[in-house]
Amino acid sequence: MSVSTRLYRYARPSIAAAYSRLFDSHVLTRAQLLDNPPEGYSVYQFGTNESYNFDRPRHTGEFPTVIERQVGERTVPSSFVVEATDATVIGPSALVDASGYLLLESALGEYERLIDASVRALLSGQLPFETRFQHTNVTGYDDPIFLLTGPWSTEYYHWITDYLIQVFAIEAYRERVGRDPLVLVPSNPPAWIRDSLSFAGIDDNRILEWAGGRTTFSSVAVGGSHYHTISARESHAPSPTMIAQLGDRIRAAVPEVKADVADQAKRLYVSRADATDRRVRNENALMKVLDDYGFERIVPGKKSFAEQVQLFSEAEIVLGPHGAGLTNIVFATETVLIELFGSYRNACFFVLAKEINHDYACVTCRPEGADLIINPNDVDAVLDAIISSDV
Repeated sequence: MSVSTRLYRYARPSIAAAYSRLFDSHVLTRAQLLDNPPEGYSVYQFGTNESYNFDRPRHTGEFPTVIERQVGERTVPSSFVVEATDATVIGPSALVDASGYLLLESALGEYERLIDASVRALLSGQLPFETRFQHTNVTGYDDPIFLLTGPWSTEYYHWITDYLIQVFAIEAYRERVGRDPLVLVPSNPPAWIRDSLSFAGIDDNRILEWAGGRTTFSSVAVGGSHYHTISARESHAPSPTMIAQLGDRIRAAVPEVKADVADQAKRLYVSRADATDRRVRNENALMKVLDDYGFERIVPGKKSFAEQVQLFSEAEIVLGPHGAGLTNIVFATETVLIELFGSYRNACFFVLAKEINHDYACVTCRPEGADLIINPNDVDAVLDAIISSDV
């Protein structure tokens, strides 16, 4: 990570706070949408509030504070779709501006993501709001547009939990208004974006790619992000019901495992050997332990989306360093996730695992820069305890 990127990430919370104070009257927040949407906006709510409780998981080494903060009772609020008429979509991250308001929901409902999207718009030569000083394209599409592009939409974890999950919002919108929207996705998307949409039930002929710029559509719909929770402590989580339904739907849609891989390993080690950070530096030593337990080493980025779903669907144990490949536990029917941490720690996979009733454990390792060095004995002890408890 470059020095400039580190400085930006460090300063972003302060920038976002200043932005919210200075431009609050021009930003349409979720609370405003749900309480009293302005003219030009319609809100369609669906689903119900969902409550859950997370216990403190099994761990070895220092217990991550980020996970400690997630322990306890939480509630994910019901979902909604917001539709804006005569809306302008702006920049690579597809900010929505309509009726004089920037729609915060188009930036995943967060000011920090709004800053990210605004910076990307500026870097592409676009002012991140409606203005008469820049040319705006006007499309002839009669169908409404549903946004499945935005901040982080080409990152695998965020695609699955922030965007692909919105297929249920699309279906709710279709049912409420009686119109089938075109789906806007990132330009030149990774193959797994179109593949996952197909398995989730979105026809390829309903997909449009968004190359950036600024374009006004007659109607733009955005799914209310499912991952903000009602809690005294900050937390992010998708709807437990919807993330489970998404896993079920895609697992059922992916072709059955071929006969020659029907005896695939039930225990998976998710390697980050193809990444630039959070790699296990002493992976050979780790594999000596994992081989004794019957683990298969996989690098998810080298497999198709369907192959990843197939591999994880029957996995009984998934082990690996924090990284996007662990997102595939969504497609497992019942598994244990063992997450390896170095210097970077994030609770998103703990939350994801527990929401869909998977067991979870973590091992804190010795950081080696942005990578990590594991004590194989720690992994051996955790595996022995987990397997022994299942006997």
